[in-house]
Amino acid sequence: NAIVDITNYIMLSVGQPTHAFDRTHVTGEKIVVRNAKSDEKLELLDGENIELTHEDLVICDIEGPIALAGIRGGKKDSILDDTVDVVLEVANFTAGAIRNTGKRFDEKTDASIRYEKGIDTQRVDQGLALGIKLFKEIFPEAEFTAFKDVNPIETKRAEVDVTKDFLDTRLGKVLDDNEISDTLGRLGFDVEFKNGVFHTVAPTWRSTGDISMRDDVLGEIARLVGYENFEAKPLPVNFENAVHQIEMDLNRHLREHLAFRCGFNEIFTYPWIDEKYIKAAKIDMAKGVRLATPPAPELATLRQSLVPGALEAVVKNLRYYDEFKIFEVAEVFEKGEFHPSSEDETLPIHKLMLTGAVVGKDAKSLFFDAKGVVESLPRYCHMNGYQFKQVEKPSWADSEVYLNILNDDKEIVGSLGLVSVATLSDAGVKKASAAVFELDVKKLVPFTSRTNEFEHLPQFPLVEEDLSLLADEDVKWEDIYEAIKYMAKEVSFIEEYRGSQIPEGKKSIMIRIKLGNDDSTMTAKQIEKKTKNILNVLAKKTGVTLREE
Repeated sequence: NAIVDITNYIMLSVGQPTHAFDRTHVTGEKIVVRNAKSDEKLELLDGENIELTHEDLVICDIEGPIALAGIRGGKKDSILDDTVDVVLEVANFTAGAIRNTGKRFDEKTDASIRYEKGIDTQRVDQGLALGIKLFKEIFPEAEFTAFKDVNPIETKRAEVDVTKDFLDTRLGKVLDDNEISDTLGRLGFDVEFKNGVFHTVAPTWRSTGDISMRDDVLGEIARLVGYENFEAKPLPVNFENAVHQIEMDLNRHLREHLAFRCGFNEIFTYPWIDEKYIKAAKIDMAKGVRLATPPAPELATLRQSLVPGALEAVVKNLRYYDEFKIFEVAEVFEKGEFHPSSEDETLPIHKLMLTGAVVGKDAKSLFFDAKGVVESLPRYCHMNGYQFKQVEKPSWADSEVYLNILNDDKEIVGSLGLVSVATLSDAGVKKASAAVFELDVKKLVPFTSRTNEFEHLPQFPLVEEDLSLLADEDVKWEDIYEAIKYMAKEVSFIEEYRGSQIPEGKKSIMIRIKLGNDDSTMTAKQIEKKTKNILNVLAKKTGVTLREE
């Protein structure tokens, strides 16, 4: 259709979309551009019926909408083969309004693509003039019976100030003031240079968002001067010593040691925890941070400990494995006490924690495996050591089989223990046992230097002595170790035994001591004397005696 071809030609020639209506189907003597009403509907050229909202811009006659402004015309007033009376619309619309409506109805046309990017209002005059010319050429007998120009506002020209120093620095080349002014003038800019500043006024066809800041002006100058005319200069790079982040090193060492040396698998859990596992671990939920919009009703609390997440992972993995080891290093959250900018709100307290779980059948061996792993951390992770002592039972631990982990200041930095039967049952674990440890990573003290201090290997052989001791039930291994740890080269636990040969209320503890001198080999008399001194100290401090076979 020649009329439709004319509108397409105008759009492709000057970049201004136009639309033609069949005058015989336009009701009344005027066309109105307005926002649609909520209950209005429109059938588009492609036959699609759409329900309009007050946010949609429409072209209307006195009866209602006849086109979706800037996007697509209506079917009612479309150009047909027998059309003889035409209303030609050449308009400019706000880019945002066209973009939002097009997105709402999933409509993308050649016209809307141009309107969405912003069109210079001067193109309306150019499009109209070209349209008149084409109608006269193609339809010599055509008559123009009416004309109306509504709201003829010119596009405001963009004004940008650019300093000469900025251009010289960014271009890497000093250009003459007149050369810069002439270059911009060739592009339609008005340029005034005063006191080292170029005041530039962009032409209207570059003022619809194309030119808005000094970097845009810089780009225009560089483009016309020619990128090939700028000398390539490598950027200077100053190398500095790498920052040694001991906290990050400790985090990495912990992960690598557990994964590569101890055979653990690392897990990653969400910060929100199913309340079932929080309750199973007997953790006070009142101290937890609640989510305003949780992903699920049962996932409304952020974790205060990594143990509930480990319990959930244990339950899931027991479906496939009978024995395994898992660990996680992640942040936990507790209710805060203050907010830096608001008296009515508090920020949650963040703690970086490490937890591990050793899962299997033999509860006793699981506990000692977990304890051995925790004992190995200071050596292999380059940090200060700690000691074990029963001070405060973790809520999830067995009442008898647990240890607290204390630093040099006697502050609790973690806990270790067998998971209680009640906790396992509440979590859904029926046919397995688990030993769990949890440490506050921020309270672990990494070494500040990577320099190692070595001790000489012993020049003279050490003597091993296994001592079977008879102790009261309330005497712990740590009491024995603390009493004699400085009297021998090494003191280690072997086993604990109860049986018919052991008096009621007593238990047998076997320990191994290593004795030696730095300047000579120990004689039998020296060994006997040293062993006797150790037994005397044990009897005095702990009441432990040598067991008689």
